[in-house]
Order: sequence, then C-alpha cells, then structure tokens
Amino acid sequence: MKIRNLVAIVASLSVALTLHIPSSWSVPADLAIVTHVAVRPSTNAPYLNGSLTVSWDASADALQYTVMASRIGTSDTPFVTVGKESTQAVVDGLVGGATYIIQVRVIGDGHVSPWTANTLTSVPITLPKAPAQPSVTAKVGSATINWVDLVGTENGGSPVTEYKITETFSNTTIRVADTDASATMLGLTEGATASFTVSAITAATAVGVASVTSTPITILAAKPIAPVDRPSQDISGVVTGVVTGVGGGVGPSTSPTPTASSTPTSTAMPSQSAIPTYAPTAKPSSTPSPSVMLTPPPSPSPTGTNSFFEISKVTGKPSTTSRVISNTKSLAFTKGKTLQLVIPAVPKGSTFKAIIKTPDGKSVSVLTFKTKKNGDVTIPTLNFKKPGTYVVTVTF
Repeated sequence: MKIRNLVAIVASLSVALTLHIPSSWSVPADLAIVTHVAVRPSTNAPYLNGSLTVSWDASADALQYTVMASRIGTSDTPFVTVGKESTQAVVDGLVGGATYIIQVRVIGDGHVSPWTANTLTSVPITLPKAPAQPSVTAKVGSATINWVDLVGTENGGSPVTEYKITETFSNTTIRVADTDASATMLGLTEGATASFTVSAITAATAVGVASVTSTPITILAAKPIAPVDRPSQDISGVVTGVVTGVGGGVGPSTSPTPTASSTPTSTAMPSQSAIPTYAPTAKPSSTPSPSVMLTPPPSPSPTGTNSFFEISKVTGKPSTTSRVISNTKSLAFTKGKTLQLVIPAVPKGSTFKAIIKTPDGKSVSVLTFKTKKNGDVTIPTLNFKKPGTYVVTVTF
C-alpha cells in the first residue's frame, strides 16, 4: 500500500511541474549579422605567412567579434577573435596563392549572430618559396646549374617570371626564362672555386628568395696553349680596375676617358708562370648587368671580332689569363699587373691581327701572323697602367 501511494504522489508532482512551466520562457534570439564586411590581402608577405585584413561595421550588441578564414578545398579554418572596440582583425599564417572564404560573427551576452555569407573570398600574396639546392656540373670556363621549378602555390600567388642564378664568390648573375630548369654560366675562371644559388622572380619580389648554396665545384681548365713568340706590349696607364667586355662589336663605354697616356713600349715577353684565379665582377649599372651572357661566341669561321675592356676598379691578382668564350665578361687585376687574352677556335690559314687602342686614341699593333693550324691564339701579355677604355680589335 505504501509503495502505491508513493508512485501516485511522484506521478502527480510530475504532472504539476509540467503544467506550471511559465509560458513566457523562450530561447534568446540571435544577434544581428554585421554588415559591410571587406577584406584586404597581403601582397609581399614572407612565404607561408600571408595575411588577410578584415573590417566590418560595428554592432551595438557585440562583446566580441570572431573572424574565420576557411581555405577552399581543405579543413584549414584559422580564426581570430577581437574585442567589441575593434572593427578590424588580421588573420595571418596563410598560404600565398590559396583562396580563403571570409566570414564574421558577433558574440554578445549569451547571444551570437549567424556567420556572414560564405561568398566573400580573397587570395593573399606572399614571396615565393626558395628553390631547392641546385646541382652543378663543372665545364671548361663555365658551369651548368640545374634546379627544380616551383609548382602550385610555391610561387606565393604570383607567377614566376624568371629565375636568377648567382655565382656566390663573384656575385655574377644571369637570368633565364620561367620555363627553364637549367642554365649555363660562361666566362668563369678556369681552376677557380665556384658555387651557385637560384632565386625565383615574381611580381612580389625583384630579387627573389635564394636557395641553399650549391656544393662548391672547381671550374675546369683547358689544355694550356703555348703562347705565340711575340714581344709583350706595355699599354700605358694606371689600372684602377675591372676589365669588362669581350663581344661581337665595340660598344659605348661608361668609364671616363683619362687625360694622359704614355707611348707603349715593347719588352721581352716574360716566361709563362702559374696562372692564379680571379673572380668575375659584374659592372655596376642601373640596368641588368651584362657581365655574363648565355649567348655563345660567334662561329669560328674566318671573321672579325671587336672587344672592349674598361678599367675602373683596383682589385685582382698579379697576373690574369682570360679565355674569350662569352660575348661579355668581367675580370679584375691590380695596378701595374698583366693580362693575357686567349682567342679560341681560330681557323687554320687565317691572318690573325690584334690591335689595341689606348684611352688617348693611340693604336698599338699587338700581334700579326698567319695561323698554321686550327686552335686557340694567345695574345701576348698586356700591362695596363692608366684608367680608361682599351679597345681591342681582333680580326682573323
């Protein structure tokens, strides 16, 4: 009997409680959605650290705002929460070139608003990824550099326009097309140590982000060619520097022409000695450096070739031999020291002539003879003592 009474009491209480819930109780309504949401993407942030700056109109009911950036095609949804006094937030650590959906919601006192529409998208732009460490193959007076192209968002959201290759010891650079993954740098010092970096150039950076430096290599040297038995020439002047240019035509020089130069004198040619190495040095300019070109030298068939050398900077070794294997080149030597030029692939039976015009306009005949076989020709040692532009005219 007692158990039956207890069940009846519980049942009646349950009914009473159910019937007496106040009818005024209800679920709080959502806060209003914020309006005028706008987004501004980064344009040159570091790789993998792109950002989106999001702004909106203030809400009177807000205690906080939350901004969410959902990367399309992934579960990556970084978000940022700011206080009610802010109507702007920056979401960073984003992938350049990836598309993000931007949404904002209001957080109030126990209330939240719905997220704004998922139709606002934006793409942050960053610097490109540094290419992987390149591999290098040494050749005679040159090196071939290979690398792996950047793909997808590795470009940071801006297409790669070209690749820049830099020889780190001399800071000599060349640039190749964005579709290339290999390049050959000519005019390197035979026997010298060289290493290289590769950078991708995009609209976000004119210098790129350099790769890890390649393993150093030694540039190969050609078999030494016995010099022609001709007297050396003392080209008057005081050297202050960088000898620039070996090419298919005499071009204008930007170096100031000296005001005085003594008459060249002939001396006995010194004995051949060990040839030290030098570092090719790019000519300072506001335009891209012509120090090293990918274009090979003219065909070795009988023809004429003009070259010019511009003296502008004190540096270098006691003596230097330059093998003319590229259209333009830079090398350096010290005041009063010497330079030998090697002209490659001169055909048999050619009448070879070499004349040097000094900065004061005087011409000095350096070498004239008829070749007896195909091969290289070494122009005797030249001694520069004054600054200026020395025009070397070679015909064969």
